[in-house]
Amino acid sequence: MILSNTVRYPTLSHPNSAKISDAVEITVAAHKEREAGNIGNVHIEHVMPHRAYTRSLCNLIEAGATDHELIDQIKATYRLVALTKEERAALDAKNRSKMTPDRIAEAELR
Repeated sequence: MILSNTVRYPTLSHPNSAKISDAVEITVAAHKEREAGNIGNVHIEHVMPHRAYTRSLCNLIEAGATDHELIDQIKATYRLVALTKEERAALDAKNRSKMTPDRIAEAELR
């Protein structure tokens, strides 16, 4: 995940700094919490679950992907989103581990 963070979000020193960054996607509710100064109520979530994401990259490598192709895949698929605690719980209840194109949208979070 370190490589993915660096490639996709080069200005973030740590994924948790995404809580205050405009570089990541953020739901309306999380934006309100952040604007109110309630950073503790903002949580960072990976749009694609870790295991599924890692497997997808491993499959690319095993298929002989070049470094350039791997970096392109990271740029295309690695996403962080800022959510509230309640939104994160709702997301996890609907889909914690399946690889889908956009589990945030599928959980109907905006």
